[in-house]
Amino acid sequence: MPVAWTVLTGAVSQDPRSGGIVAPDFVPPRSAAAIPRYTPEGPDCTARYFANPPLAFMEAYRQLGPIFRCRFIGREVVAMGGLAANEFIWGRNELWDYHATNAHFREQFDETYLNQLEGAAFVKKRRRTVQGFKPSVLLAHAPGMSRVLFEEVDALAGEEVELRLLCMRLIICMTGRVLMQTQLPPGLDRTMAISNRDMLRAPTLGRWRHLFYWKPTRIWRRRRIFRFLGRLLDERAAHPAATEDILSLILAAHPAGEPPIPRQELIYDLSQLFMAGSTTTSQVILWTLLYLDRHPEWAAQVRDELRTWDPNAFSGMAAFPKLRATLLEIERLCPPGATVTRIAARDFVYEGYRVEQGTPVLHLQTLCHYLPEVYADPLSFRPERFLEDPALPPKFAHGLFGGGNHGCVGQPLVRVLTPMLVANLVTRYDLVFRQPVSLKGKLDVVYTPAEPQLWGRLIRR
Repeated sequence: MPVAWTVLTGAVSQDPRSGGIVAPDFVPPRSAAAIPRYTPEGPDCTARYFANPPLAFMEAYRQLGPIFRCRFIGREVVAMGGLAANEFIWGRNELWDYHATNAHFREQFDETYLNQLEGAAFVKKRRRTVQGFKPSVLLAHAPGMSRVLFEEVDALAGEEVELRLLCMRLIICMTGRVLMQTQLPPGLDRTMAISNRDMLRAPTLGRWRHLFYWKPTRIWRRRRIFRFLGRLLDERAAHPAATEDILSLILAAHPAGEPPIPRQELIYDLSQLFMAGSTTTSQVILWTLLYLDRHPEWAAQVRDELRTWDPNAFSGMAAFPKLRATLLEIERLCPPGATVTRIAARDFVYEGYRVEQGTPVLHLQTLCHYLPEVYADPLSFRPERFLEDPALPPKFAHGLFGGGNHGCVGQPLVRVLTPMLVANLVTRYDLVFRQPVSLKGKLDVVYTPAEPQLWGRLIRR
């Protein structure tokens, strides 16, 4: 589909079709009311999305193109999807009001929370935060994280466990004991896992989310977590870490000439550093285990490749192309988050339509994962596609981490944790399910298996 756009600033802009410079009125903008409207069965698109997030808007995209209107989670939105839309949205950070877009983070924490900051405040805090997620630091801690994984799984002694919660807990335990160099009190890993999942639930609750914030169990979990983190800060002030960890690196990155970071801000930041990826990355790990179980021939090839796997010497994915292909295919087929709703910070024109300041824009960031013109046979599990075509995934097609200056700050952690967890589990343990798994998905904060609970046992090989 042809793409023509301009931002309404009175300045010239570029025509992506020709690369030439054009005037702002290159495409006479039509009003937002002229944007084609998608009206599925029922009052809005919400039920369809909850039932099948990845494909909920495919019909609308095919019928109406890369921009359309619909009603979603109780309000009118403008939806945008496709390769060109991804490039446009991720490449134009100035078009989005992150303070309004991510209001649910501010409501649950405060004005200092990274995801809702903008401008110089955002750059300053992100620069400080990324110090704890440097690949060199994370890879140096890989052996320790593997040891924690084995301790946790071996302690189960082959007993049945709920696998969704286990994957969440493993990430938190590895982060806490190794990257934060602290021992969590009994049960706090579970409390953190549930609390983080609840925190991310807010955007799907619309205007009712404020009632959810006052749920007694939610308040109790947060208070328990914040008390622990406060004690951790006090202990660290009295006894600095012996070696580099995430907390010490972030504190060291704060300019010496500036006032100290407020204690409450540090507690809020730490709460998310502890729980980073526990809701989202855990689902990629879980889906990977499920699909390998369903595809034993491919699983055998992955295990054969991992014969040289040494959890104490992990330095990257170059030696494990089949494992890398498997994880990319799971990220493509089962992305934790299919959409992101943004708020327009200013008027702009896309595909000839004017989108006004303040408009909620539903970014279908993973729509490209299921387009046959981008991926052949997109609904099938075919990890070999990434071996057959090294150019995959195409630029702007992979919607897992967002893009631009506001892309996921924890991406380096995901790129270390996920292959390490999967490789350690598939080489050392056999997974036995209580009952067959459907491989169907649903939205429960993130895209997750449809079964209410997934019970299984990890048996030491």
